[in-house]
Parts: sequence; structure tokens; C-alpha cells
Amino acid sequence: MSLEYMLAISFVINLLIIKTAEAFLKEKGRLFFLSAFMGACFAILSPHFYLNKIGNILFNLGANIWYVCISFRFKTFKKFSQIYALQLISTLLYGGVCYIVSNFLPIKTYWGLLAILICLYFIIKLLFRKIKRKEEVEKFCYDIEIENDGKVTTWKAFLDSGNLLYDPITQKPVCLVNFKAFTKIFDDVSIADIVTRSAKIKKIKFAHYIAFNTLNNSDKILVFQVDKLKINTKEIEKATLGLVLKNFNQAFGSDVILHNNFAFGG
Repeated sequence: MSLEYMLAISFVINLLIIKTAEAFLKEKGRLFFLSAFMGACFAILSPHFYLNKIGNILFNLGANIWYVCISFRFKTFKKFSQIYALQLISTLLYGGVCYIVSNFLPIKTYWGLLAILICLYFIIKLLFRKIKRKEEVEKFCYDIEIENDGKVTTWKAFLDSGNLLYDPITQKPVCLVNFKAFTKIFDDVSIADIVTRSAKIKKIKFAHYIAFNTLNNSDKILVFQVDKLKINTKEIEKATLGLVLKNFNQAFGSDVILHNNFAFGG
């Protein structure tokens, strides 16, 4: 392989390592291309130094210091140590994958190896994106209790600033529950009862149907009252809930969506 190809492949690998360290760090870096180019140059030149294993390890550990100093900002030694450790973890991760692919998989070209490393990077990015999404959702999640006819159920609820639904009859804010939560509160009511508006629905406190508009469609949902809704230390007597048959647990990580009004102590 020509020197230009080796430099290009090494450059991409070093860029992936630095960008992965950035993902681990959850902070924006800088001058990645310069750092990756320096890393590629070091990788090509280091074999010409004729270092033994220990010397080669020390050389790479020292080179990582330069990568960290170029690519990330830090003001304390503690922060530098954290970034340096994450840089090493990222390097070991890609180095381990290179070793496995080279020795145990039928991929003998550098381009095939590079394709696998790029796929690995995007998988890592996807995982961190999901973790970040989960962390953002959990910031607005609360443990709540719903009490009705002496039965108390506990749930994880998401405070949704986009939930502005009010009951047009009582003008009370409506918190949304999915069918899983609904059946725990009313275990003798089925979907057929909800759709056909059977006699069982009429026995639920202040049960009625209201319009529920979303970006995609408009529908009627069952709205009803429960004896008490408790959010942390706050208790709402005769709270109004609305049943949404679509499962929103996967999107919000909860079975109950609180009304935006509760964000302001309403």
C-alpha cells in the first residue's frame, strides 16, 4: 500500500478515535482534523524509530497528550486526566476491534477494516444519542400515585410542556394515561367497553368523551376523574385523566403524561 493510502486510512482511524472520545466526554472538541493528521503522521513514523514494546507504548502515551491538548479544552489537571483516560479508552476500543478483525474475521483489506470501524463509530453515536435522549426524558419524569376507590397505583409520569389539553366541561387540565395504566385503575373495563361506550364506562366518575387533536389526526378520548393524584408532595383532588389508546411509553419512558399546568404548580 502506498504512503498516501496509509496516511489517509490512519487519518480516518485517528479521527474516529477522537470523535468517539468526544462522545464519551459529552463535550464539544476542536481542531479534530489537525489532531487526526498528527496522529496519522506519528503512526507512520513510529515504526522507523525502532522502539521496543515498552518504548512504543511510552511513545503512544506521550502522543496522546498532544492529541488531548489540541482537541479539548481543560483548566484543571483532573479534567485533563479525565479526557486523557477517555482518549485511551477510545484508542483501546478501536485497537481491539482492529485486532479481532485482523485475526479472527475473513477481512484482509484495510478498506474492509476501515468500513467496520466507521460502522462501529456510528453505532456508538446512536447508543449515546439514545442515552442522551433517555437522560433528557428522565429530567422531566416524576413518581406519582393515582388513588381511586381505595386502590392506589404508582407510576412514572412525564411532564410534557406540549400537553395543553383541558376538559371543556370542567376546564380542568387533563393528564393522559395509556391503556396499561387505565386497566390497573379499572381492571374490569376492556377496550371493547371503551369503544362501544358500554354501561361500565357510565359507572366511572364523570366519564365522558372529548376531542383530542394531534398533529396527525383528531380523535375522541375518554376523560374521567379519579379521587386523587399525588405528585411528590402535591396532591390533586378529583384529578382529571384522559385515556389514549396509543402506547407512548417507548417515546416518553412512562405510562402517564402530566399536563403542562403542573410545571407551574397549577
